[in-house]
Amino acid sequence: METEEPSTAIHSHKEADGKEVLVHVTALPIRDSAGKITHVLEIIRRKDELTLLYEELKQKTGFLEDLIQTCPNGIVGNDRLGNIFLFNEGAEKIFGYNRAEVIGKIKVKNLYPEGKAREIMEQIRSENYGGREKLLGFETHILDKRGRAIPIRISCTPLYEDGLEVGVIGFFTDISQRKAMEEKLVALTITDGLTGLYNRRHFQVMAQHEIERIRRSKGSSSLILLDVDNFKQYNDTYGHLEGDVVLQTLGQLIRISFRTMDIAFRFGGEEFVILLPDTSPTWAFYPAERFRVRMAETTFLPAGRKEPARVTISIGIAKLNPEHSFDEVVRLADEAMYAAKKGGRNRTVIFGQPGPSGSPDPVED
Repeated sequence: METEEPSTAIHSHKEADGKEVLVHVTALPIRDSAGKITHVLEIIRRKDELTLLYEELKQKTGFLEDLIQTCPNGIVGNDRLGNIFLFNEGAEKIFGYNRAEVIGKIKVKNLYPEGKAREIMEQIRSENYGGREKLLGFETHILDKRGRAIPIRISCTPLYEDGLEVGVIGFFTDISQRKAMEEKLVALTITDGLTGLYNRRHFQVMAQHEIERIRRSKGSSSLILLDVDNFKQYNDTYGHLEGDVVLQTLGQLIRISFRTMDIAFRFGGEEFVILLPDTSPTWAFYPAERFRVRMAETTFLPAGRKEPARVTISIGIAKLNPEHSFDEVVRLADEAMYAAKKGGRNRTVIFGQPGPSGSPDPVED
């Protein structure tokens, strides 16, 4: 009789008590003189799923425990069943668990939002990341002990035994500070420094998105454009610093006067715009008018003055039509706003509806 080279595989196996373990199976075909397989010799060796990879990794690569534990990055190793066998001090800091709470007690999938662990494994095996080689610089979120989502950058490499994938080693870097800085930088590019509202650049982006959205949904949204009446005169009388106080107050009042779904922007100078999604001009008139009255009733006490000062605003409202461009929508709201000014200021006008002056012709502020 002749024998061939054995084939090996690692399988998960449930024992009588229901516990899932890993077994290493070596199959050795035995053939007779005619070449037919007459017997198969199988050698089944049980492997402790929690120590298998860790022990063999130490034996094969000779890496030092101290090096792993003192690495500032988190290092997590898990077998094919998702059991964690390696959890260094860096991982403890990132995840908030200590090793005793994790090894043998938590599956690796529980360290991620639902479905994320599977997604990462698919990325590791995808051609975009080198097939079965490794995953480098993949950004995602993990869940710490308190259930908070922590942004991390992860690099993974599969572990193999006899050419078979038996687990994964992941290297984690907490990028919370970097993400927070990126968010601050983004906020600076889209926020008006004086009022804290979004700026004109961001308004152009959001308005275009809203036009495209209502084009798909066939909905109705509105744009409010408001301007502070006689603002140049106010600045000339009380100074530009006091004018800034007016603009800051106006921005604060906008934030608390409209719905959370409405988006406000400083359009430029003393002009502000507000996007009202899923709101017709008729319905947009009511919050606009309430805000106009609220602003007219607000008093200011300029520095060095004993008498309070007041300002009023003129408001124009236009409908966002799917066929309109961004510039066209702004032009219509602008015409309505100037109709309010021509009608005596401190008014709200809807474009296309009779205004106080009966004419939308522009006038000088």
